[in-house]
Amino acid sequence: MLDNAIYETAQHDNKWIAINISENSNWYVFEIENPGIIKPEIQDKIFEKGFTTKGKDGSGMGLAIVCDLISKFNGKIDFEIKEDSVNPSVKFTVSLPRLLDSDERRLAG
Repeated sequence: MLDNAIYETAQHDNKWIAINISENSNWYVFEIENPGIIKPEIQDKIFEKGFTTKGKDGSGMGLAIVCDLISKFNGKIDFEIKEDSVNPSVKFTVSLPRLLDSDERRLAG
């Protein structure tokens, strides 16, 4: 996700990335926000294996791998688009459960 944020930020004049890591009683929460938008016509495709907006520079595996890993540990991923006319941005939020059952603990190491 961070690699995607860096790539997208490089395409904009206003370069910034906001990262927030927090927790609550049930979740570890990771947020990455950067300038840009995700067009409505591709929003349902961005987690598919092989889908990329980077042309020949992309493999389309990044978000698919992230999504698979999050799913493996019963987490969730979502994104929010801020359609500000001056500074549009995209924020991805990953939430991972704080408590793992014994099988998941074994897989996590």
